[in-house]
Amino acid sequence: QPMQDPRNLQTARQPSPLSAFEWTVDANTDGVAIARFLDKSATGCVIPSQIAGRPVTAIADGAFRDATSLTSISLPFGVRTIGADAFYGCSALASLDLPETLETIGSSAFENCVALTSVVLPKSLRTLGDGAFYGCEALESIDLPETLAKIGVATFCACGALATVVLPNALKTLDKSAFCDCASLTSVVLPLGLETIGAFAFAKCPALASAPRPPSLLTLGESAFSGCVSLRSVALPPRLATLEKKAFFGCSSLSQVDFSEGLRTIGESAFAKCSSLASLRLPRNLEKIAAKAFSACSALDSIFIPATVVSIGEHAFSFCDSLTAIDVSAENPRFRSLDGVLFDAALTTLLRYPIGRVAADYAVPSSVVSVGSSAFSAVKSLTAISLPDGLRDVGVLAFSGCSNLATLALPKRLETLGFASFSGCESLRSVALPETLEVLRGSTFYGCSSLAAISLPSTLRKIESNAFENCAALTTVALPDGVETIGKRAFSGCASLTQLLFPPSVKSIARKAFFGCRALRTSTFTGETPTVDAAAFAECDGLHVVAFKDVSPLARQIASEAFPSCDVLSLDEFQTQTLDGVLFSADGQTLLACLEPKTEYVVPDGVATIAAKAFYNARTLRSIAFPNGLQAVGDAAFFGCDALESVEFPSGLESIGDNAFNGCRSLRSATLPDGALWFAFHTFFNCASYLTVYVPSGSDAEKRAATYRLRFETR
Repeated sequence: QPMQDPRNLQTARQPSPLSAFEWTVDANTDGVAIARFLDKSATGCVIPSQIAGRPVTAIADGAFRDATSLTSISLPFGVRTIGADAFYGCSALASLDLPETLETIGSSAFENCVALTSVVLPKSLRTLGDGAFYGCEALESIDLPETLAKIGVATFCACGALATVVLPNALKTLDKSAFCDCASLTSVVLPLGLETIGAFAFAKCPALASAPRPPSLLTLGESAFSGCVSLRSVALPPRLATLEKKAFFGCSSLSQVDFSEGLRTIGESAFAKCSSLASLRLPRNLEKIAAKAFSACSALDSIFIPATVVSIGEHAFSFCDSLTAIDVSAENPRFRSLDGVLFDAALTTLLRYPIGRVAADYAVPSSVVSVGSSAFSAVKSLTAISLPDGLRDVGVLAFSGCSNLATLALPKRLETLGFASFSGCESLRSVALPETLEVLRGSTFYGCSSLAAISLPSTLRKIESNAFENCAALTTVALPDGVETIGKRAFSGCASLTQLLFPPSVKSIARKAFFGCRALRTSTFTGETPTVDAAAFAECDGLHVVAFKDVSPLARQIASEAFPSCDVLSLDEFQTQTLDGVLFSADGQTLLACLEPKTEYVVPDGVATIAAKAFYNARTLRSIAFPNGLQAVGDAAFFGCDALESVEFPSGLESIGDNAFNGCRSLRSATLPDGALWFAFHTFFNCASYLTVYVPSGSDAEKRAATYRLRFETR
């Protein structure tokens, strides 16, 4: 005879009919498991204590899954197991009656039961599966039995209404993500015997204001309290030796940390973005400070490195905007501080210059041969840095974000410049690279928006991806003979670059290498035709002439893909001269491209043709004077010259190309000559609404103006 629950004997509720269930019998225990709930329209369910004379002992996996009408469920005394996903997605379930015989709740058993507000777990419970109450966003309280030794992965994750939690005294392990993303959680009581807090256990609990320290704690997992933006103070327990990666990442209100003397390692980004952390006393037995450990602690003004520290990772103190000094114990054998700047013990590597120092200039000591990764990154006060002659290596991001650094002389024997080493140096105007460099690493000068001149060494072989991307002031680049490879987006967004001459050594130009170089007019390849990605010159709207050593079938194929709207010439055909920043054919009869910004320009006598796109997007051009003898103006020749106000063409002009003045939004008058003049429907498209075209009476120009419905007057 099975045991009877006294509560069930007193209840007036009747069990649901047997027709509402499918069940199976366990041959070993002779117990019944509810395999499937059939009445999907039912709002309540009372599971009988017996079926066919056998006790109900289990709810099988997925038995009530997605029973979205169910608002209450009562399990009989005798049920020992609730299987995985048993009540998953029962979105209306608000009342849950669990028996004192229950020992196991499977993984995701009540996941996404979004109406459930409170749960009392019976004292008999021994196992609470992963994600058991995941996403129960209305759950306000949970009563945990004192015998529970482990809470699994993501068990109460995303329970947005849960405000307080008292964990049972028997608990030894709180698994990863157990209470992550509980938006209303304000307090947690941790048991004294707790040994493990798993990764992300309380991550993104923005209301959590305190975190007690169990003295028995041995492991605090990765990102355990990351994103707890209300957490104000932390005291680390004495047995904790390692603080894992991102343990308190982004705890922006954290202002006090009490370290225990047992701590040996502070993990990567452990306190990164703790923007209220103003002061620290590191433990005297600390051995390792990992990469980015205190990165972006913007209130931190000073730090003292104990004698026992043997390792400091890259970017450990990057973006600490208030940091004015990094001091080191005189007994430390690995590191040394000189005037608040962090070096290795031998003063051969400069590791970190404090961001908060207000000096405008700094001279790196003559003993230094290497500037470490991010050593000067985001130091905005410096306008000038003096580097020693013996410097050999500049690390990754070494000077990135030094936005006021205007002058810099690189030593002649410098061997390497690390990735993005000068990226974001917005005030840097010119740089001469030493003759020892063979590779220019990715993003080296990315976003150096004032960089107008760069001298590349003859030893250079490779320009990597993004090396000069968004260097908007760069007008010319002399590529040395020896450069073989130009990487992805290497010069992308160099909006002032007007012409390119590729030496014979160039073998490949990668995707989008010159993307968006809208002022670019000509590209000339002086050697064998290289490999050019189809998108290498995408959105170079002003580019109209590309010249190859020989116009071979390969050259024509590359031109059709990478330069689809350009004139393709051989070097013999493309003989040029430059006068006053304007490119002409060798005989002076064709104006090919305007290479410098101009407000007014007089086209020289002898010019018969203004080539396609010659003044494309010359936005500063206000006036242009044409010579007698001009015969043709090419397609899009003045496209986008939106400051141009008026044009007057000489007699003898034969054609004005399609889109020649398209987008000249300030153009108010155009005076056309007599004769057999051709121009297109879009020649004066998108010009000022009050544009008036002046034409000789009875001329071809008058007929075309009328056909194209232009505003015109005869003379």
